[in-house]
Amino acid sequence: MKTWWSGLAPRERYLMVCAAALLAVVVLFQFLLLPLYSTRSDMQADLERAGRKLERVETAYFQLRAAGVSQAGVTGPAMNVDRFKAELTQSAREKGLGISRLQDSGGRVGLTIDRGDPRLVFFWLEDLETRLGAKISRLSLEQAGGDFVRVTVEFEAGGS
Repeated sequence: MKTWWSGLAPRERYLMVCAAALLAVVVLFQFLLLPLYSTRSDMQADLERAGRKLERVETAYFQLRAAGVSQAGVTGPAMNVDRFKAELTQSAREKGLGISRLQDSGGRVGLTIDRGDPRLVFFWLEDLETRLGAKISRLSLEQAGGDFVRVTVEFEAGGS
């Protein structure tokens, strides 16, 4: 390789260096910059789609909430504690919340959620109040790391 390079005229060496530099620029542009810009624009589009989806979900939620507020206070017959616990558990599972502890004592049901999204927790609690007529007698929220909270709540069974 050295003999080949030495055998080139200075003008040919200059052209080879320019060609190598041009090749490096093209490779850098093609395999580094274009994918970065493409990924950035894809991420911006994903963010915009997520924002629109959140807006639709919030709008639907507030519409349901407004309809549910007019029906608030209309509860069915009193349910026993076991059925109430089953409804709590099922509702939490549907919202994506994991109950780590569930216990009842004297008509009250206490539960703990170790890691939950605070928005989901409040939507879930409001749903329980409007749908099951659950009465929150005690609630505590603690930061659980990141955007999560640790929730300890005590309910009185709906209609009781």
